[in-house]
Amino acid sequence: MHSVNEFWAIDFDRCIGNVDKIYQLFERLLCETIETVDITALESARFEIESVGGSFDMLAYVRQHTTNEEAYQVLIHAFLIEASQVRDSLFMPGVYELVRYLERQLLPYGIVSFGHQDWQTLKITAMGLGDVPRLIVDQSHKGEIIGTWQASEGFVIPTALGGGNALMSESIVLVDDKAISFAGLPESARGYWVRSTDLLQSQRGTIPNSVIPVEALDEIVAIEQSTALDK
Repeated sequence: MHSVNEFWAIDFDRCIGNVDKIYQLFERLLCETIETVDITALESARFEIESVGGSFDMLAYVRQHTTNEEAYQVLIHAFLIEASQVRDSLFMPGVYELVRYLERQLLPYGIVSFGHQDWQTLKITAMGLGDVPRLIVDQSHKGEIIGTWQASEGFVIPTALGGGNALMSESIVLVDDKAISFAGLPESARGYWVRSTDLLQSQRGTIPNSVIPVEALDEIVAIEQSTALDK
């Protein structure tokens, strides 16, 4: 059994990836490859689902509105290629700083993302993060999910995040932009809330005392380094 002090669970949308810019890129390529998809109708469907706290499955929507498999594959390929060329502009501020900090400190981390498996995986892969352990979950209350990892000696890290019975962690650090994600977060865990001014009512919630609000990921690094110096 391998044990670590902390495992960092980091959200993807609006924490790592600028999901609005990612959507814009995908929709532009969609217009160029599959004419049968009405972008206005697509955006309306996305708003209807996301306005009540749901996750919009872009790939499922596209597949529902085209029977042209060749065009679909061309779209996916074009998205992966173009995203790789403009990748830096698709990341949220501070991503590189946080990853470098975690790797210097030998702290294991993984992506914990709420959404649909294929669409989330495509976005993560397009950002060059296909090798980062990831767990795609079907509910927004990630604190409650983390609670299911608890064991008598800490937390058992899920296999999808590089763990399983071979990796225990004394604590978990959850990084997320939605307040509701911290609901149910165990007392022995902590977190950082990357504040967003665009939170919907369904995404709001009470932040636990163990969660620190920040404006961007590089602020997390500054706080962690300052805390380490105070110890």
